[in-house]
Amino acid sequence: MSTLNDLIVELCPNGVEWKQIKEVCKTVTSGGTPKTTNQSFYGGDIPWLRTQEVDWCDVYETAVKISESGLQNSSAKWIPKNCVIVAMYGATAGKVAINKIPLTTNQACCACLPIEVYNEYLFYFLMSHKNAFIKQGEGGAQPNISKEKIYLFQRYIAYRKTSCSTCRKTWVTPSSSMPSKKDASPTLSRKKKRNCSARPSVCSRRSS
Repeated sequence: MSTLNDLIVELCPNGVEWKQIKEVCKTVTSGGTPKTTNQSFYGGDIPWLRTQEVDWCDVYETAVKISESGLQNSSAKWIPKNCVIVAMYGATAGKVAINKIPLTTNQACCACLPIEVYNEYLFYFLMSHKNAFIKQGEGGAQPNISKEKIYLFQRYIAYRKTSCSTCRKTWVTPSSSMPSKKDASPTLSRKKKRNCSARPSVCSRRSS
């Protein structure tokens, strides 16, 4: 029996429901890229996240910012803070982050806004299933994940069936195969690296 199942049996005697990502998120959306040939679309004050900044972390700032005209003339869109963002393309596919500020993203980022589970729980759930996402990807040596595949992901999430204050304070230990915390480097100084040895809550209702 897994650690998660052990905790459910011990702390959720009334059981839990199992739901897909689409059932616990209000929105699952991707962004866009303003035309790079138009300099007026860049250098503004709107944070714009790229997949290379999605690296098992909390995001407080982005390396690139776009202007209001860049936002209006592209598929980029504002997403609220505390979304769980999944990188969908290339070498970073399957990595996740939580944005601690409202920001916009490029089309290679999929932002999931959880409403029925804590964003922390969804973060670690997606982290633990990175390899499963990669297997579903399409392409060559660096397969791409689609927004639809994230939305319809077939692994189910433990969802609280009844109010359980004890369970809301309980944490699940990520497996040893999950990525470990990385030391911050100059290129990552804008981001607060997540402590991947921390433990996400089992049952909860809303993102923090």
